[in-house]
Amino acid sequence: MSDFSRNLQRLRKRAGLSQEGLAETLSVTRQTVSSWERGKSYPDLDTLLQLAEALSASPNDLLYPPERKPRLADAGKRSFRGLAIAIMVIGFLIGCRESNVITEWETLRFLWDRAIRYWTASFLIGMVFLGFDRVLLALRERAE
Repeated sequence: MSDFSRNLQRLRKRAGLSQEGLAETLSVTRQTVSSWERGKSYPDLDTLLQLAEALSASPNDLLYPPERKPRLADAGKRSFRGLAIAIMVIGFLIGCRESNVITEWETLRFLWDRAIRYWTASFLIGMVFLGFDRVLLALRERAE
């Protein structure tokens, strides 16, 4: 699907028009509008200008991809994923540090019961933040 097709469909829905309503405004058939939205054909230049006017948009809004503006969902997505990874790594390192106990001068013994507490907690907390990340992603996709 081309940028034009996606933009046309998005702008038509934003204007609250059905394919039939837009077709009547432009004096074309509904099948023609459907064909444009599926990327099977494109309007001529005069029709493109009428289309932009009917949708209260510029021809550039129809032809080019919309500018990516940073949104709260995007910022949250990045920070939750990064936060989850940071929590898991820090928990792993703290678990390793806390479980290494010097029992004699030359030997180093690893105590699993101490390490597993930190590893489990950091893993579970990290997974919660990754879950938040997935929920925000799903909400963003649903909004679009």
